Amino acid sequence: MASRALVQRSADLLAELTEAYYIELPRDDEWERGYSTFDDGVRNHDRTRASLASPMASWGYGPFWKLLASDPRLGSRTINRILDHGARVRAEKLAELSGQTEPEIDNVPGCELDLPGIGARQCIGDPHVWRWYRGSGVGPEPCVSALLAVERLADQLLDNGIALSQVVGLLLEECHNLAVPGLVVGTLLRHLDLVTDELDIWLSRPEVWCLESARLAAEGGIHIQGTDAPDTHGTEFRRLSFYDAAACLVSRAATNGDEDRVAALRECGRTLMWHARAAVPGLDEDDDTRDHEVDELITVAGWAATLDASNYKRREVADGSFVFEYELPGDLAGVVQPRVADLTRISEAYRLLAAYTEVEDRNVTSETIHDDLALARTLAEEALEHGPDPIATAAAVASSALVAYQCKRVTLDESELRWSADTLTACAMSPEVGSFASEQTMDPMGADRSAAAALPALLVLSAKSEPGAPSHERTEEALFASMTSLFDEVRRITATALGPVWDAACLPTPGDGICIHQVALRAAADSARDCRLGPAGGDGQREPLVMTGPLPEELARVATDDLMITRIVAPIVAAGDAAASECCVRDAARDLFDQLLDTYARGAILWVEKRYLDSLHDHHFYPAKALLSYAARGESAPLIRCLEAFAGHPAALSQLLHDLLEAATYNAELRASLPTVWPLVMATALDGIDSLGDPQDDRFEFETALASMIPRPVTRLGRADTDAVIEAANANWIDPAQLSDLVIRWIPLARGVPRCVDAAIDLLRTADPELQASVGLGWVNDLVDGAAKGLAGQCWNLPRWLGDLQRAGGLDSEQRMVIQRVVDGLAAHGDNHAVALQRAEE
Repeated sequence: MASRALVQRSADLLAELTEAYYIELPRDDEWERGYSTFDDGVRNHDRTRASLASPMASWGYGPFWKLLASDPRLGSRTINRILDHGARVRAEKLAELSGQTEPEIDNVPGCELDLPGIGARQCIGDPHVWRWYRGSGVGPEPCVSALLAVERLADQLLDNGIALSQVVGLLLEECHNLAVPGLVVGTLLRHLDLVTDELDIWLSRPEVWCLESARLAAEGGIHIQGTDAPDTHGTEFRRLSFYDAAACLVSRAATNGDEDRVAALRECGRTLMWHARAAVPGLDEDDDTRDHEVDELITVAGWAATLDASNYKRREVADGSFVFEYELPGDLAGVVQPRVADLTRISEAYRLLAAYTEVEDRNVTSETIHDDLALARTLAEEALEHGPDPIATAAAVASSALVAYQCKRVTLDESELRWSADTLTACAMSPEVGSFASEQTMDPMGADRSAAAALPALLVLSAKSEPGAPSHERTEEALFASMTSLFDEVRRITATALGPVWDAACLPTPGDGICIHQVALRAAADSARDCRLGPAGGDGQREPLVMTGPLPEELARVATDDLMITRIVAPIVAAGDAAASECCVRDAARDLFDQLLDTYARGAILWVEKRYLDSLHDHHFYPAKALLSYAARGESAPLIRCLEAFAGHPAALSQLLHDLLEAATYNAELRASLPTVWPLVMATALDGIDSLGDPQDDRFEFETALASMIPRPVTRLGRADTDAVIEAANANWIDPAQLSDLVIRWIPLARGVPRCVDAAIDLLRTADPELQASVGLGWVNDLVDGAAKGLAGQCWNLPRWLGDLQRAGGLDSEQRMVIQRVVDGLAAHGDNHAVALQRAEE
């Protein structure tokens, strides 16, 4: 609103204020000169009032669109200055990272481009800056917003009949960055139907081909502005490559019989090669005899060939029309073909790695497992120079093959079994540990992760002396190596994979005759022996100390401040599964489970309150999942004991409740236990919260714990399948009516708390509309009663849910009155969504 009012008075003043606000200058104080590591050189958007659903960038954010709409030339000039500054700051940082202490303009990343109508100009930036307009590169959010506004302006100018060349000239006039050229090329591709020769100057530069290749590769990733508006012109051409654009222009010229354009495009290819040769040291710019000897030129030669109409053959198709097919020139084909074969092998390696690491437990169903095993063995022997780690690829396929074999989904011959087993045991006993590796390092595709998922299955096969299986001693050594790995992720994957072992029949191992269940439980116990941190060393770091005495006594003696709870996650998972089974070590597993839980509980309270590893997830989630799994099998005492321990600590309690709900959301068996388990959980949590009273000094955590008591589906951030998960969870969630008595007890504590109201509605949405109205309206009325002021504009679900109920119909007069009363109360205190509901009713 402020920018709209200001631009009506003085666009020049708005432009000046925009620059002054967004361009951040380096600090020059004595202690902190220059830019900090996290500075972008451009002040960020104010997102303090934004919701999680708000995009991080938009053409409507900031004053950019108002300025462009008022004075396109002034707006473009202002935006270019901001982009120039942001690109230069990023370039200087990249230069410093490469070892330049005081980078000069000629040394920072960027390239000299021939800008249409302007001539040669140095444009600063890197591939990220080039794709800022797509919101897929690293950079300041306001730069993305500004570019989105510029793109919108360009589309409107073109829609109004302004020539492409004029629009391009307007955008590039004051440009010294790579961001606007990237946007210009993207606009030309989206409006390819209007393009004559406007792309030629870009197609003739190898740097632009490289930048566009990087932009295209990022199109499948995250765009911080979200998806394009439905009316955006040419969105289908966002995935158009320069190959496609060149082919389109050449075939269009050939079809139209435009020999001048055919010749111009061929000359464009020659210019492309000239620029490429000029960039190769020691190579004559006019000498094309070594093109096929220099790696840098082979790819460019392929690009240039797509601009030559003689490399296209016209072929008639069934409907009588003609198509143009590109054929690589013969002299180039002989050079490229071996490279294509290498790329094919690399592509196959990536395919195997992606397909067989799709799920953490490597339980992948594949009809081509035998062919893929043979291919993985070949790739491991060839040791490709590029592409994914061949050992990781081999381990992924081997792991899936062994898991499938143990589940009797496939058969493996002795050679296949031996190769798979040897590969995985070697990966487990000699994992790759980089110089920056730590306990929290995540590597879902790592070879030792694949080994961890299959070693329990291999333990069974070794005990049976299966032909091709390794000796039991080697398998046991590999299992213990995984359960005591440096990486918490490897330990947890191994512990989870032991689940089927506990349900298997007792099986003595060759030689010593010890049952595989005893071996597995000993490995689980050993996994907990380094959960104690030693004293700080000279560098201030504390290293784990391995406890060698009886584990129960050792665990009891560890001071809470010395506990490393991430090391207790894997043994809790393994011991919990064993304790819930009927195997021979069940009683011992129960004792171990109880000891580990008591240790975990006191450590977890400290870790949550101190926010240790707050950004990580597994060290709280998997113990909670183990507790819920145990309770689902009829053993709820450990869960209740943990809840009672956490009840006096709202932050720890809310974390535990949240993780329990997340586990149920993603697991149908655990969801089925909610009607039995959750009333106990909620009653125990309420008892603990009641004892706290109303702690005003920790009100946020207190309210979060209250909201977490309501069992609603909870999804994990970053998952792409959220909608499908919620739909599946809602289909067989706990009936809200089963919790009515507990909710009535809960409401006085939760009244007027926005997140509690939203939590209640999330639960109600899992039920049919009739129950939502009959039960839910009463709950919501009591939650809102006398507290509308604090809820107005703060509840994400409330207004939408009330509107959904109104539209569903079937309400009686009393229910309609409740809705009206709640809506009126919210609207009276400025809730815009409630006001919209009022107007809809009018």
